Amino acid sequence: MFRRSKLRLSHVGLLTATTVAIMTIGPVGAASASDQTPSAIQALAVVPGLQTASDPSSPAHVVDSAQGFSVESTPGKNTTVQRVNARHSAVTHTKDGQAVADNTSTDTDTVVQKLPTGARIIEVIRSSDAPTDFTYKVDVPAGAKLLPQTDGSILIGTQSQTGGVVTINADGMIGAPWAVDAKGKPVRASYKVSSGGVITMHVEHSKSVAYPVVADPTYSWNGFQVSWGTWTPWRVTVQLNKARSDDAQDVGAGICIGVAFVPGVGAILAAICGVHNLIIRAAYRYGWCEVWHVDLFTHDMDVSVYRGGFCT
Repeated sequence: MFRRSKLRLSHVGLLTATTVAIMTIGPVGAASASDQTPSAIQALAVVPGLQTASDPSSPAHVVDSAQGFSVESTPGKNTTVQRVNARHSAVTHTKDGQAVADNTSTDTDTVVQKLPTGARIIEVIRSSDAPTDFTYKVDVPAGAKLLPQTDGSILIGTQSQTGGVVTINADGMIGAPWAVDAKGKPVRASYKVSSGGVITMHVEHSKSVAYPVVADPTYSWNGFQVSWGTWTPWRVTVQLNKARSDDAQDVGAGICIGVAFVPGVGAILAAICGVHNLIIRAAYRYGWCEVWHVDLFTHDMDVSVYRGGFCT
């Protein structure tokens, strides 16, 4: 009876994207190749906090070409995202969890940043001569698939249906695409998912935008299972595994975990900001995991704990 607490979702707001919480950008950890801040890093200033969000202690690893990264999402499960069809370019700058490779395409530089909960590849587009399409190869854990969502994000995991219950087990997620020009105005961007784990990011930049334009695919690891009934798609259950329960109880209300849309009604299950009282924190220490019960109609969320099943 002491394991449950309730939050009115209207108090934290429903977001219209499957995003993983507060994401900071993580470091590569190598020594700087230059004391001068390269123009590619300077260009990130258009997005508040983008230059300084890196985290050198991130478990993500930058690949040798500095055009991608590898992350162990859960023990023994790695996801690798790497730019393909790019010009070979040596790393020109590494500092504070950021690696820069110049001229990876015409008038394009690439910045890889490590995040506390993942990593991202930022394309810095310097002119209208730069390509509009950027292609990435995504290697996912065995058995997992790329699951595109209606908001443009891509879950990495499995989806199944047993009777009238749909279940998604998410090992990771690539956030919805975005791009911003030098004046801070959004530039339209989208993903296309092809066979073999290939994602193409399309950025609709042209001479009408202010250059440089920055755009990225951002990966964050997850450990959650979301399920809903085909007849009651507005009632959603989210189970966190032990690792994500640990994140939630450590960060408290500061972490929001995007958990997927509900296709039955075309609604977006918003990022849910955790409610973490002392009982739930204590329960986790004894081997419990968090479970959230969400009603999209009433905007209510109950937070409790569970054992077994997805709690590994």
